[in-house]
Amino acid sequence: MVGAGGRALYFSRSPIPFDRDGRRAPGEPFGWRHVGMYAYRRDVLLRLAALPPSPLERREQLEQLRALENGIAIGVVEWTAAEPLIEVDTEADLERARAALDGRRA
Repeated sequence: MVGAGGRALYFSRSPIPFDRDGRRAPGEPFGWRHVGMYAYRRDVLLRLAALPPSPLERREQLEQLRALENGIAIGVVEWTAAEPLIEVDTEADLERARAALDGRRA
């Protein structure tokens, strides 16, 4: 989720915000998909690395939440993918991504 100032409010592996009342219009996107590419100043990265995993980070298994829970802002940029994205969270995902890249090089 993104705030009015272009800063991340929350990250999740589930669609957010939750459509509690089922009022999402047909065709309206659930929300944004998280594609992570991060750049930190050295001092911020050292601070972040020194912090223990946060409660939300442990729940969602997303380290970005450690930053947000400790007041470290994350800027968000909207980007439209030209082709489907490949999520890489496991060894099997990595192998699928490698195979997809190899197919593009052929």
